[in-house]
Amino acid sequence: MNFKDTPTLELYAGTLDVQARLHANETQEIIQSLGIWNSVHSVLDAGCGAGSFQKYLSARLKDKSYTGIDREGLFIQEASERTKDVTGVRFLQKDLFEFREEKFDLIYVWAVLQHLPSVKVALQHFSTLLNPGGGILIFDTNQSQEMKFEPNVPSVVKLFADLEAGSQNACRNEKCLDDVIASAPSAGFTVVKSIPSNLKINSPTDRRLLIEYVLRAAELIERFYSIQSDRELVLSELNAWDQSKSPTVNWGGAGWLWLKKTT
Repeated sequence: MNFKDTPTLELYAGTLDVQARLHANETQEIIQSLGIWNSVHSVLDAGCGAGSFQKYLSARLKDKSYTGIDREGLFIQEASERTKDVTGVRFLQKDLFEFREEKFDLIYVWAVLQHLPSVKVALQHFSTLLNPGGGILIFDTNQSQEMKFEPNVPSVVKLFADLEAGSQNACRNEKCLDDVIASAPSAGFTVVKSIPSNLKINSPTDRRLLIEYVLRAAELIERFYSIQSDRELVLSELNAWDQSKSPTVNWGGAGWLWLKKTT
């Protein structure tokens, strides 16, 4: 993504941080269910942003070496400041395809592939960064799966319709997980498991986080795509939803893939 100014970059970093907090439990459950953690000693967070993965899985990372790379210097600066007293953690300002220095047991790729021109080329590069038997844990969009937001909050439905419309140029590949599955064998990977994301938001804390995330997304839509949204209406409808104690939110349109290196 191309950032016009530092405030927009900071807003985007903060939005990713809130998103990571919303997905923290799901991420930990996915890792645990796959049974991959005990065999992992080194982790590469490819496109790490401001280090949200490290921050919200810090307890699990304490006996691993962790490297986060991102091309945006502001992200790396913030992530490094957060972890300056943490051992075994480092952040590097690097372009993904220029990073070739080391090999890892696990590569974590959160919402990055959708922005790359070629999923297959990315997988081929990831293969060069993995130790034998290593793997990639991917979370990304998959528009072949239905995008759901339940309950039906009209202003939020419209907001994310605007986001989809505005992001046609930014998201080069809206079905990137399908492309990963198709490209994996020729890139030297086996697809071990595909898991649709079904984010459930029950607790009061998570409900307030969701409201914060949606409002941040509304501001990003205005900054990136010059699409105006009625943020006061969005906030009013979300607050009404929150106060009504309506059922759990179920959010789809994305998923997880666990790939193992075969060559």
